[in-house]
Amino acid sequence: MTSIIEHGIFLLIMKQYKNAISEYLKYFTTIKFTIEICNSISIILFVFFLWFLGFVAVDNILHLNIFFRWVNLLSFIFLISLYIKNSYLVLKNVSPINTAVEIEDKYNFKDQVISAFQLENSKEYPLYFIENLNKNAIKFIKKVKLTNIISLKELYKNLFKALFPGVAFIIYVYLFPSNFKISFNRFINPAFKLKQYHRLVKIDIQPKGAVIIEGESLKINLITYGKVKSPKIVFINPSGNKIKETPALSKTTNISQTNKKYIYSFLLNNVYDNFKYYGETIQTRDNIPVTTKEYAIKVVKRPYVKKLRLIYYYPSYTYLKTKIIEDNGHIESVEKTTIKITGEANNPLKNGKILLKSGRVVPLKINGKRFTGNLFVTRNNEYSILLTDVYGHKNINPVKYQILVIKDNPPAVEITRPGMDIEIEESLKVPLEIYAQDDYAVNTLSLYYKIRRAYVQISPELKKIDFEIKPEAEVKINYEWDLNKIRIAPGDVVEYYAQVWDGYKPKESHLVNSKKYFIKFPTIEDMYRQLNKEQTRNVISLKELLEEQERMAKETEKLIKSLESKKELSYIEKKEIEKLKETQQRILKNTKKLAENLKET
Repeated sequence: MTSIIEHGIFLLIMKQYKNAISEYLKYFTTIKFTIEICNSISIILFVFFLWFLGFVAVDNILHLNIFFRWVNLLSFIFLISLYIKNSYLVLKNVSPINTAVEIEDKYNFKDQVISAFQLENSKEYPLYFIENLNKNAIKFIKKVKLTNIISLKELYKNLFKALFPGVAFIIYVYLFPSNFKISFNRFINPAFKLKQYHRLVKIDIQPKGAVIIEGESLKINLITYGKVKSPKIVFINPSGNKIKETPALSKTTNISQTNKKYIYSFLLNNVYDNFKYYGETIQTRDNIPVTTKEYAIKVVKRPYVKKLRLIYYYPSYTYLKTKIIEDNGHIESVEKTTIKITGEANNPLKNGKILLKSGRVVPLKINGKRFTGNLFVTRNNEYSILLTDVYGHKNINPVKYQILVIKDNPPAVEITRPGMDIEIEESLKVPLEIYAQDDYAVNTLSLYYKIRRAYVQISPELKKIDFEIKPEAEVKINYEWDLNKIRIAPGDVVEYYAQVWDGYKPKESHLVNSKKYFIKFPTIEDMYRQLNKEQTRNVISLKELLEEQERMAKETEKLIKSLESKKELSYIEKKEIEKLKETQQRILKNTKKLAENLKET
């Protein structure tokens, strides 16, 4: 009873470790077996593709008889059988124990994996020994990398070999389905009779579908090989209904009398609608219909500009806002403006460009039907938008758009106050008024000056005063210039002018100066001379005032005597009296003014 229980425990423990070792070895073995199967299949496919294509080439040239076709088939079967037998022997050796041997050869685990696998179900060794052996085997086998015991290089090599004949086989089947059917039957059944098939009859049609311009003509050629009758082209509308069937076409060209190759042509004028079509004829010998594949003609309009937008990015110094113009390609802008041209065509585009009259070409960025390009405007010009759609069609006679460049004139500046040469006043302050204007905006405004010293023989240094202005088309500055700050002395002369710039580059071409003016600080001699002049002028004025006063006194005395005898005054006499009063007031005013002048001097 005890031995039975111990045996049950042993089996339970062995099942746990057996699953671990067996699963690893089974995993490696399964992958290796699968790779060997794929390797064998790839070699068989390579041999089949190459053998079949070689057979087709030789058979089409030499028209092999039944004997050689049997020799070909039996040779192929014999070769494939030998390879399958060899592959079977290889696959037979793919087993878990052989996998364990390969792992030991690669990693040198001191036969731990092999021993653990072989002693899984053994009862001849103690339980603890088998348990430790399995633990070590699991530890070692987890270090195994699949790529170290299984190589895919041979499989990749064989797949690469089979790729080229495989692609050639697929192309042959796709392009010549009827010929493939016949050749395949001759390959697998050498005894079949050729007359059962229209082996020597082929039909082709050109073009095999196309995209044409609306209103263009289309020539369709039907090409036949062998003896045929009633060749025709069948036209189908997009909904699938047969809309037209051409009559038997007349033979136009005999390409090769030996192969009986003929070309039949049909001309469609002014095509405006989409349609499908295929060619059809009848083999003369067996009266078997032969048709081509069905192809489609797509009718499109020539590419043209459907929508157009111009975005004006003006030079920054103009302070003009970005402007957008829709559906008008003509450009009128200040020079050095960047114009972003965006638009949409009626067809998906392949490429496009902007062609200027000057010969310059600007490529367009294409995104489906949309296009984008930038023009940098510097002078009057003319441009066209040339488009090529994905079908290769180009727009002909594109619209020519005008580019009119507005010249940016230099700014103007003027010192309006004082606007002349002056002598400095006692306060040494000069009120200035400066006026500047530009087509778009005055960018900078400055006052330049230099002092010509009366008693210092050095070159005067040119200095400037910058004004903070808001960029506008017209700018007026009122500035009280305090000459005390520049240490002017009697006899000095200040030469000054205003300078303005509108931001245009090159800067020198739009840097404008106003007229130059002078401010003189009089010397002591100048002031004394001026004082003498003022005094002389005052004396003369006083003398003239006294003479006029004497004259007025005489006229007044005369008028009083003439009025003493009269009781009432006439209108004229009243006017004379008023006139005398006004004259007297004027004399009084001049007297006060002269007194003030005398006081100042």
